[in-house]
Amino acid sequence: MNVKLQKEFGKLEPLIEHKILEFLGDPDEGLKLRKDFLNGLDRRLKNKSKGVSQKSILKKYGIV
Repeated sequence: MNVKLQKEFGKLEPLIEHKILEFLGDPDEGLKLRKDFLNGLDRRLKNKSKGVSQKSILKKYGIV
Protein backbone atom coordinates (compact mmCIF):
# COMPACT_ATOMS: atom_id res chain seq x y z
CA MET A 1 0.00 0.00 0.00
CA ASN A 2 1.51 3.35 -0.93
CA VAL A 3 1.94 6.19 1.56
CA LYS A 4 -0.79 8.39 0.09
CA LEU A 5 -3.30 5.54 0.24
CA GLN A 6 -2.24 4.76 3.83
CA LYS A 7 -2.85 8.39 4.82
CA GLU A 8 -6.28 8.39 3.18
CA PHE A 9 -7.22 5.12 4.86
CA GLY A 10 -5.98 6.52 8.16
CA LYS A 11 -8.50 9.34 7.82
CA LEU A 12 -11.34 6.92 7.04
CA GLU A 13 -10.46 4.21 9.57
CA PRO A 14 -12.19 5.84 12.60
CA LEU A 15 -15.34 6.43 10.56
CA ILE A 16 -15.38 2.84 9.31
CA GLU A 17 -14.83 1.49 12.82
CA HIS A 18 -17.60 3.72 14.19
CA LYS A 19 -20.06 2.53 11.55
CA ILE A 20 -19.21 -1.15 12.15
CA LEU A 21 -19.69 -0.73 15.91
CA GLU A 22 -22.91 1.17 15.28
CA PHE A 23 -24.20 -1.67 13.12
CA LEU A 24 -22.94 -4.68 15.11
CA GLY A 25 -22.71 -3.20 18.58
CA ASP A 26 -19.71 -3.24 20.88
CA PRO A 27 -18.80 -6.87 21.68
CA ASP A 28 -17.11 -5.74 24.93
CA GLU A 29 -20.10 -3.78 26.21
CA GLY A 30 -21.01 -4.83 29.72
CA LEU A 31 -17.82 -6.81 30.35
CA LYS A 32 -15.73 -6.04 33.41
CA LEU A 33 -11.94 -5.89 33.50
CA ARG A 34 -10.30 -8.47 35.77
CA LYS A 35 -8.22 -7.17 38.66
CA ASP A 36 -5.09 -9.04 37.44
CA PHE A 37 -5.44 -7.39 34.03
CA LEU A 38 -5.75 -3.92 35.59
CA ASN A 39 -2.73 -4.57 37.83
CA GLY A 40 -0.65 -5.69 34.83
CA LEU A 41 -1.75 -2.68 32.81
CA ASP A 42 -0.83 -0.35 35.66
CA ARG A 43 2.60 -2.01 35.96
CA ARG A 44 3.25 -1.67 32.19
CA LEU A 45 2.18 1.98 32.16
CA LYS A 46 4.59 2.78 35.00
CA ASN A 47 7.48 1.01 33.22
CA LYS A 48 8.50 3.61 30.64
CA SER A 49 11.79 1.95 29.67
CA LYS A 50 10.25 -0.60 27.30
CA GLY A 51 8.50 -0.17 24.00
CA VAL A 52 8.56 2.19 21.08
CA SER A 53 6.20 5.11 20.69
CA GLN A 54 3.58 5.06 17.96
CA LYS A 55 4.87 8.44 16.77
CA SER A 56 8.40 7.10 16.20
CA ILE A 57 7.05 4.14 14.18
CA LEU A 58 4.92 6.44 12.04
CA LYS A 59 7.95 8.70 11.41
CA LYS A 60 10.16 5.69 10.59
CA TYR A 61 7.79 4.58 7.84
CA GLY A 62 7.06 8.09 6.57
CA ILE A 63 3.39 8.12 7.55
CA VAL A 64 3.56 11.43 9.45
